[in-house]
Amino acid sequence: MIGIAENCGWLSVRGKKSSVKGKVMPQGNRRDRETYRYTLRDGRDVVMYGITDDPEARLAEHQRNHHKPNLSMTVESPAVTREAALAWERMRIDQYCRSHGGDRPRYNKV
Repeated sequence: MIGIAENCGWLSVRGKKSSVKGKVMPQGNRRDRETYRYTLRDGRDVVMYGITDDPEARLAEHQRNHHKPNLSMTVESPAVTREAALAWERMRIDQYCRSHGGDRPRYNKV
């Protein structure tokens, strides 16, 4: 179920103990800005930084693939260009590695 509050611009997707929260991109040049950046968590632990064009479907995919129905996703920002999203993802993984002794988040492979 998706609920969009028009007055505040927040997108909220709720399922069984999982949620996707983030700002909806303002209207404008939407064609170029179709990629969302997200943080995936298992409890309090960050397990992945990623990008997607459909946060709700991506969360469901993670929950199925990892057999973890309680994974939660936080959409970090409004939609941006794919190039900007990829740069953000690389930066966040690098920051994580630096603060965790060189280890990557559990589900980030590259």
